[in-house]
Amino acid sequence: MLKYVSLIIILLCCSVSFGTQIDSLSASSSASITRPVASPFGGFEIAGPVSPVYSYSAESYSLLTSGETSIGNNVTINGLAGFDGNIYAGNGTAFGDSVFTSGTFGGENNLTIAGDLVYGQQSWINPKITVGGSIVGPTNSWTTVSFTNPGLTTSGTDSLWYENKSSNTLTAGDYGSLSTGNQANIYVSAGTYNFGSVWLGNNTNIIADTSAGNVIINAVGSFSTGQNVSISYVGSGGVMVQSGNDLSLGESNEIAANIRSFGSMNVGNNNVINGRVFARGQTWIGNNSHIAGVGSSVGVPEPATLLMLMPGAYLCLRKKYRNSAIR
Repeated sequence: MLKYVSLIIILLCCSVSFGTQIDSLSASSSASITRPVASPFGGFEIAGPVSPVYSYSAESYSLLTSGETSIGNNVTINGLAGFDGNIYAGNGTAFGDSVFTSGTFGGENNLTIAGDLVYGQQSWINPKITVGGSIVGPTNSWTTVSFTNPGLTTSGTDSLWYENKSSNTLTAGDYGSLSTGNQANIYVSAGTYNFGSVWLGNNTNIIADTSAGNVIINAVGSFSTGQNVSISYVGSGGVMVQSGNDLSLGESNEIAANIRSFGSMNVGNNNVINGRVFARGQTWIGNNSHIAGVGSSVGVPEPATLLMLMPGAYLCLRKKYRNSAIR
């Protein structure tokens, strides 16, 4: 008799545990949700169709892409990450919040996700990963966030070349291309800078004075850097970098800006980006890189209005300059 009583108690405990998990999702969804099963990855796995219950505005994401995305080893991403396409993440990569994909999610050893993992098609994940929340899929329960190219243009025809170790002050306006040698310093102040394309050589620094407002750097074509490039700022504003085509960062850069590429994006190894990262095309995030992402609750308009400024938020001290993205 004691054996049967014990069995009934165990079953009741299990049903309470599972019921709590179901209620937490069905509160905002009228669709039926299948009973969750214990997952070897640390959370619960819920299979079957679910009405959209994961819906966030663009400014909520630290990393948001709409193409195939590959992330290297030991990458850290603070905040939400959304991928409107397939996503593969390497060994030791750490997501500081939930991860969403409309496609397939693939992950390697020692990968950690602090929040939920929500995938649209399939999941190929190594058993040695940790998911702090639920594993949900295959499902369409994530509302994807679309963002359109604002149509970056420049009427400038004068191209700029800054030599090695040069010090240069640039005013807001329209230009042709911008190219630098190594170890160049470029000082900018509040305003919008439109270029046909941008190349920043190794160890080049852009120092922005945002005391009178934000700094926006637009490249109609490509925006590319060498190694050990920095973008930093002083003042109460922030910096945004936008590329109408491809955006490529070399290794070991420190970028205090929100970054948007309306083409492909290639981030080399050991990069630190103190801001959000958006990309419409194929995306690669190199080994040991860090995306600080969202650190402010200040709201912005919907993503379709990408001409507007986005809040950024992480304030980091680099040398004597306070680094961050547009607020």
